[in-house]
This record gives sequence, C-alpha cells and structure tokens, in this order.
Amino acid sequence: MKDKDLKPDMRARMAARLAELDRSPITAAANVGLERTYIRDFINGKKASIRSDKHEQVARALDWTVADLLGAGTSPIKVTPGFTAAFAEPSPSTFVPGNQLVGVRDFPIYAAAHGGEGFMIVHTDVMEWVKRPVILEGVPDSYGVLVVGESMVPAYRPGDMALVHPRRPPERDTDVILYDHDPRTGDAKSMIKRLVGFNDRSLKLEQYNPAKTFSEHRADWPICHQVVGMYKGRR
Repeated sequence: MKDKDLKPDMRARMAARLAELDRSPITAAANVGLERTYIRDFINGKKASIRSDKHEQVARALDWTVADLLGAGTSPIKVTPGFTAAFAEPSPSTFVPGNQLVGVRDFPIYAAAHGGEGFMIVHTDVMEWVKRPVILEGVPDSYGVLVVGESMVPAYRPGDMALVHPRRPPERDTDVILYDHDPRTGDAKSMIKRLVGFNDRSLKLEQYNPAKTFSEHRADWPICHQVVGMYKGRR
C-alpha cells in the first residue's frame, strides 16, 4: 500500500539533499537496488508517492534515516522557499534532425580513436565539414567529435557526432567532453561523460555502459566543454 502521509515538502527536501550530496537521483536509486528512475520520478512528480516498504531503501539512497526521509529526523536540510527540482532523463543531448541544419558546410567534425577503456584520442585535423546545427549558429569555435567506444551507450553510440559548445561553463546534469590538455595544441586524450557534480578540485562523472559514477581531479582534465546535441551516425 502506498503511504498517503508523506509531507508536501518531501520532494524539495529530497532534491536539496541530492544537491548537498552531489549525487544524481539515478545514481542514488541504483546504489541501493531501486529501479533507476524511482527517486527521480517521485521528485519530478511522475510518481505520486513512495511506497512505505521502500522508505528504508530511499532513506539509505540519501544517507538518511527513515525519520529524516519523513521529515521527523534531526538532519538539517535547507530548502530555498519555492524550490522545485526537475531532474533530466539520463539520455543523450538533443538529437538534431536535418531540418535544423543551416547555412554552408562550415562546422568542423574531428575524428577520434580509442584511447583506453572509456577514453578517446581526439585528433587535431578536421575529418569533415558539415552543415552547422541551429543550436550552434553564431557560436565561435563550436565543433563536433566523432564518438568511438561504447561507455555512453545508449546516449551516444559509435559513429554518432557529439556537438560541442566550448564557451558554456560546466553545469550539473549535462553531458560534457573533457580533455587532458587544450586539443588545439595537439592530439588530446578525452572522454564524454555526464557531469553529476563538481567543485574546485574534482569532477563527479557518470557513464552508462557499464553504469558507474566516479570522480576525477580537475587538474587532470583542465578543459571541460559542454555537449549540446548530436548527429546520429549511420546504422
């Protein structure tokens, strides 16, 4: 039976707790054996309530007690008045259809090669020039990268072209491409991952295949560009 006594601020408190932990709702649910979308769907309002037999698992996912989850505990969580949260699907960046390509073929696509498990080597030479996507119209230095490897399947598959906005700052719950040095200065080791959270020293990242979250030192990956879309590869 579903618990009907959940307090109305539970969604906001849970979202604030996840932000405090720098943990995505997908990761939190998976860590305790819940369905991957269970917590996210409740916070987003897709799920009306949390079953009482799931309280303990959800609490553990948030490093809480059940009392904390129900609002009767002692763990302080500061929630901004009117705070709402919308956690995105763990899906690829926007697929760009052909009718959203504009202008001449002035958009560079760079080739990549396998650089070890979960990594790529992005080459400095342009592989091909394609029509510019609308979402990157007027963005200087924007570019695309040919995806290799399967660490981000189903979001990105080998042969897809990731579309990159190099001037957007890092944002939580977005896809990013990281480089070990400025790719304009020579072939660079890189990886495309989901950015779960970050601070001045580290990046918390998520990949989908195999599913895992992990942290990297920002000093090791000083270049972080946001991936804003993709062209699907021919399959």
